Amino acid sequence: VKAIRDKKNVPFIEAIPAKLEGWQVVFTMLMSPKVEPSFATVYAKEGFTTHGLATKFTKEAAEKMDREEGGDSAYERKVLPVTLYTGEQIMAEVYVSKRNRSPDEAQAPSRRYLHLMVDAAKEISLEPHYIQWLETHPFYQPS
Repeated sequence: VKAIRDKKNVPFIEAIPAKLEGWQVVFTMLMSPKVEPSFATVYAKEGFTTHGLATKFTKEAAEKMDREEGGDSAYERKVLPVTLYTGEQIMAEVYVSKRNRSPDEAQAPSRRYLHLMVDAAKEISLEPHYIQWLETHPFYQPS
């Protein structure tokens, strides 16, 4: 929530923790190998669940968020069913990488990037097992 509001300066109407079933977080958005090796995206994979934040934006704020996240060149927005932590099911637009690499092509993210994900997960109180998965995920260590 802080990253959206403070760092990206994108106002939102509402933000609720949610899960996306049948999708896995993968680090397949390959970037600068020795600085930021990869960023996260989601990949359709049965048996997996991804946790995150369902965020409601105004049209203008959603357009700004698109630009902040790389616009049309990096992601497509897919409308998918998500389950809010309140139990309510909604249809939400989810950013999915256009590069669509398989999880086998994943590279460990930087420690910095992974820590940002862990801090955000704790801030919004994602399920403890998911936070633990993030905390124990391997990260890139320069040689």
